[in-house]
Amino acid sequence: SGEGLNPDSGVFTCPVGGTYMFTVHLATHKDKKALLSLRKNGMDIASIINQDGKNKGNHMMGQCVLMELDPGDEVI
Repeated sequence: SGEGLNPDSGVFTCPVGGTYMFTVHLATHKDKKALLSLRKNGMDIASIINQDGKNKGNHMMGQCVLMELDPGDEVI
């Protein structure tokens, strides 16, 4: 709602200032590494990481982040 998300680029541009909640999920596959970062105006706010790549199976990870945004702030 509010048409802030550009589905082609994945960038959310805040239409109205306030507190926003972003929820991200990541699935890793056996023996693979993964990194997912949520960024506000180009700065990392939150990350999910699995660096060792020694998964013995598939894993799901998730994170929920509350952010104060001003009109025009971009989240990717």
